[in-house]
Amino acid sequence: MFRGKKVNWQSSRFIGVSWHKNEKRWRASIMVERKVHELGYFDNESDASNAFDVAEVKLRGTPRLLTSAHRGVSWAARPKRWRAQIRSNGVNKHIGYFKDEKSAHEAYVAASTARDLAASQPRLPTIVSTVDLVSMLEADPPRC
Repeated sequence: MFRGKKVNWQSSRFIGVSWHKNEKRWRASIMVERKVHELGYFDNESDASNAFDVAEVKLRGTPRLLTSAHRGVSWAARPKRWRAQIRSNGVNKHIGYFKDEKSAHEAYVAASTARDLAASQPRLPTIVSTVDLVSMLEADPPRC
């Protein structure tokens, strides 16, 4: 996993990779369930990163920083499934968990379409019959 700009010659641009001063080589390691797994020493920084990526999938099941290209879809680590959610009226609403990213995206699109249709329909005033209006006024007369 690429983590950004290289700071100095001792740090790596990749997660799980560091420069080992005594060996004068790149070291790859990964921590899973509070246990450090040493992956070895490498002459090339990118080879160490590739070793980390392979070990991450093997030991964790999925990459840690897995993201989606689709809006409203993300990877949920605990259930190990894709999660779809939508924001409506300032509140995140959970749509569901899905086995694949495509299904989660389709659910998001369906929920988004339903939300947009509901928002676009004009709110019609409630029609109150005169009998109902008279009974409401008798029950709670207006105060002047």
